[in-house]
Amino acid sequence: MELIKKIVFVLLLLTGNILFSQINCSINITTDTLKICAGESIQINTSGNPYKIDWTPTNNLSDATIKNPIASPPSTTKYKLRNRYTYPDERITNGDFELGNIGFTSQYAVDCSYGSIEEGYYCVNNDSKVYYATWSDCPDHTSGSGNMMLLNASTAANVDLWCQNITVNPNTEYAFSTWITSVYTPNPAALQFTINGNLFGNVFNANPTTCKWTEFYSIWNSGANTTAQICIVNQNTIGEGNDFAMDDISFKPVCYSEDSVVVAVYPNVNVQLGADQKICNGDSVLLKSNQPSNYIFQWSTGANSPNIYVTNAGKYSVTIDNGLGCAGSDTISFSALPIPSVQIEPDTTLCFQFLPQYTLHSGTSALQYTWSTGENTAYINVSGEGTFAVTASNGKHCISTDSVHIKNYCPPTYFNLPNAFTPNGDGLNEIFIPVGESIYEFQMLIFNRWGELIFESKDASKGWDGKYKNEIVENDVYVVYYNYQEISPKDGSKKEIKKHARVTLVR
Repeated sequence: MELIKKIVFVLLLLTGNILFSQINCSINITTDTLKICAGESIQINTSGNPYKIDWTPTNNLSDATIKNPIASPPSTTKYKLRNRYTYPDERITNGDFELGNIGFTSQYAVDCSYGSIEEGYYCVNNDSKVYYATWSDCPDHTSGSGNMMLLNASTAANVDLWCQNITVNPNTEYAFSTWITSVYTPNPAALQFTINGNLFGNVFNANPTTCKWTEFYSIWNSGANTTAQICIVNQNTIGEGNDFAMDDISFKPVCYSEDSVVVAVYPNVNVQLGADQKICNGDSVLLKSNQPSNYIFQWSTGANSPNIYVTNAGKYSVTIDNGLGCAGSDTISFSALPIPSVQIEPDTTLCFQFLPQYTLHSGTSALQYTWSTGENTAYINVSGEGTFAVTASNGKHCISTDSVHIKNYCPPTYFNLPNAFTPNGDGLNEIFIPVGESIYEFQMLIFNRWGELIFESKDASKGWDGKYKNEIVENDVYVVYYNYQEISPKDGSKKEIKKHARVTLVR
């Protein structure tokens, strides 16, 4: 435990033959370092008799004036505890200014004229507002209706605002204190104590809120001194503002004790297992906690390692503690991926002379496809015969395969066009249509004797029923233009045929 103590047991304080009893003001913080998680609070415990307790900093403490406050710092903070017992042997004369402007000296001049106090002047009075309309109407600290010392500080540093010569006991610690308040908000006063011309203690600042009295003090050891000139000096060199009041200046023997504690704040564990995933049952997926290996891990599977492998669908959670009670948790869900059901088109025979490409589909949805052609899409286009296989995968244990054989064969073309038909409703020879097989790229146009196009077809399986505009045409001879592509039965070569003929329509 860091322990800084300045404990003086004043066995005998003689002022006018008055004897004061010994005081033990020793106070100890029971633990050097307290550990909490971010957002938590902890009570600081001390031992010893509390007198005037003063914790610094005061931020994030439940009460900076009690022995065992509750600390809630957002980050690691060192708190200093000071315990002070001030003996009733006051050495200051007229420290509360109730006797008026006597008993002290100042390098500032007196100016109590109503309406203004110039820089570098002071006045002892019970009314702060009469000098400037912008000054707040602040009561004194002693009683709320008594005197105080009002100052309009100058821009000169280390100028004595208040001084007094006193007698002191050798080798005794004294508390030199004063209460100050701003009476005008801008540039609050910055003051410091001096003894025998030497600065001591820290610079202290008035609260910027007006009429808010705050005590400042420092501890001084008299050493071999029997007298001392004690002063309060100005350290604020800004002219605008710097207007304040002092009251209840005190210099008393003191029993004083200090100690400190560090409240260490550790971050909570932020556990992020990531977004929910899908898994092929039987496959292994690594779950990473992304936390230091010296933390404490508790997985829902019972594992206590930083990372685990999961092999089946379900929910998995982990709670991670940094060893100081700062813990975090997260849960991730895995849904099962199905085994793909691959089903390519059935085996077939195609004539690639008239079919530039043929599309093969895997027939399923999967995460990965692997075709025997090296492609990995859900479907591929082929332009020749062969055996084509695909494997669809949702994981090592979720695989399905299928294949198809395609033969390239172009059967010889047979084509014959009738020269007459009888669309009379007897069910015989009702349609004028080509007769044949393996007819490719077919087109047929039929014209009447006036050259009017009355029928057109690009499908060899669809013929003319003898109607034009839904009306049966007259018996007559009609001109037929037709063309198609054929495969030669002799050598299998591809050939384009363009011809015309006549057809007689008879009812």
